[in-house]
Amino acid sequence: MADYLTGRLPGDSRGPPDSGDTSSSQNREAVERHMNFARNLRIQTHIVEAADVPRAITEFARAQRITQIFMGRSQPPPWWQRLRYTIVQQVVRQARDMQITIVAERRDKA
Repeated sequence: MADYLTGRLPGDSRGPPDSGDTSSSQNREAVERHMNFARNLRIQTHIVEAADVPRAITEFARAQRITQIFMGRSQPPPWWQRLRYTIVQQVVRQARDMQITIVAERRDKA
């Protein structure tokens, strides 16, 4: 895909390391599967760890001269955080000079 788009794509961006609970280890395993999938497609991947994930994504993209960012949809926030911007919304606001593509999760027809 990177060859097709003639550019370099960041593979992952995540917050600071977690405490090691079960859900974070499952998330880490899922991220590793996705990263390996991208590497098998010969997509250049990077892991960026930061407390301010949206800022890290946009700063990394600008430093690498990336013009397109593909992101998955954010999970819906809990009801008490509904007024906060999601990570995707924050990236869109901070990266107005880039094309942001938000990819929705496919749902099975069951």
